[in-house]
Amino acid sequence: MTHDLGESSVSAELHTPRLRLRYLTQADAEDLAANLGNWNVVRMMRLLPHPYTLELAREWITSHAHERKDGKAFRFGICKGSTGARIIGVTDVDEIDGKQGEIGYWLHPTARGRGVLGEVVPVIIDHAFAPVCEGGLGLARL
Repeated sequence: MTHDLGESSVSAELHTPRLRLRYLTQADAEDLAANLGNWNVVRMMRLLPHPYTLELAREWITSHAHERKDGKAFRFGICKGSTGARIIGVTDVDEIDGKQGEIGYWLHPTARGRGVLGEVVPVIIDHAFAPVCEGGLGLARL
């Protein structure tokens, strides 16, 4: 069972004091491929091919709109600063089934150990549990 959210009802951008979380676009494909081409990023991730190519990055980004429309996954690039453009990682709520889903994240090694995930995870959890009428996902369980 999918969670009927409709892409337009969900916030496309979230913020922490130091970071911006936003939907990935095709302009992010090169950064994504470079980040996921780093063995120290992908070695702990399941089901991810290595090496990770630019074409794979483009295909994955293209799939996000369908996942959002179907209410199955909402993925955000993690960027430094309130207007940051380059991604340093990705966080998501995926595997959404009814009112439950899973959170995930990865960071480039140069962004680790700086409290990034300490900021990101609470924001993505709040977003997952926030009511749809407030731009959240309206989930009950992660």
